[in-house]
Amino acid sequence: MIDETLVRYRIFDCIDCNLCTYLCTSKIPLAQLMRKGKDSLKAEGLDPRGRTVHRLQLKGFGEEEA
Repeated sequence: MIDETLVRYRIFDCIDCNLCTYLCTSKIPLAQLMRKGKDSLKAEGLDPRGRTVHRLQLKGFGEEEA
């Protein structure tokens, strides 16, 4: 199942600069987690431009609002 939150917050906009990991006072490996999230979305069939492949459906994503 694709995590809609990753798509909603535009995970593919991350450029993997590692600045978030460097600045994190809690020492959370954010860049590593972002990379892992991107890889899991790609494995599920989501392309880096944020468009779904026809075989996948995201609830509430790409639907026209009335």
